[in-house]
Amino acid sequence: MEKPKRDPQSKELYPLFQGLNEMGIGDAALADVLAESRAQVAEWRLGRRRMPGHAMACLTEFLNGLVQGRRSELSYATPMGLDLIAEDLNVLRRTNDSLNQQRAFNRALAKRDIERGERLLRDWRRRRLTASRTPVAVPPVA
Repeated sequence: MEKPKRDPQSKELYPLFQGLNEMGIGDAALADVLAESRAQVAEWRLGRRRMPGHAMACLTEFLNGLVQGRRSELSYATPMGLDLIAEDLNVLRRTNDSLNQQRAFNRALAKRDIERGERLLRDWRRRRLTASRTPVAVPPVA
């Protein structure tokens, strides 16, 4: 995945975008998760348009999955004493901070937005799973 270019002076309107930037997730990947256009995601990221609650809920849980996965990876690598892990841990801390800030904002979301966001994420996972499966030809029984 290509890491999005980030202007250090810019501040995203939503904390979840800061976390997604830290994890190297760009607009194309987010558009795929949300089944939206890249342009729409960019509008939200830049604060030009208000992000719908269901999209916020979906991307918050998407980021949570990334954080949990990275935390698990680092838990295996940390005992090995690798020097590279220090920066990874800092990225994980910053990302987790952004995630917690976004979760605090999400408390004001309507229940239907949270449910729709969860459905969006499940649908995306299902699409990825079915797209990754390659059909296997079964030989005819003689």
